[in-house]
Amino acid sequence: MSGRSRGDISETLFNQIYPYQVALTALEVQMRFNEVNSLSRQLECSRLNRTAWCWNEGYVIYCFALKSQAEAFLQAFDAEWVDPKERMRQKWVSRWRRIEVGRLG
Repeated sequence: MSGRSRGDISETLFNQIYPYQVALTALEVQMRFNEVNSLSRQLECSRLNRTAWCWNEGYVIYCFALKSQAEAFLQAFDAEWVDPKERMRQKWVSRWRRIEVGRLG
């Protein structure tokens, strides 16, 4: 049984077409959806969704064909680079780790 839908390109081919991948927390995407959506359209981001999960937080991965497009997106939202090979092997780890703080008293 195939792991992808009929007509979809393979993960490896996708990573060759869009080698520059940037992760943004799902919470930030939700809070700033209009800004993220309009900039990703201007920069011709891939329309195929990619996600990752790290430190109990979801990330949306935006994929770009050109490095300049990815860098513009990276700077606009304080996102972080994702290595496609690490993401495929589920080895990618976010540089940001939220620490849960309990209430005292």
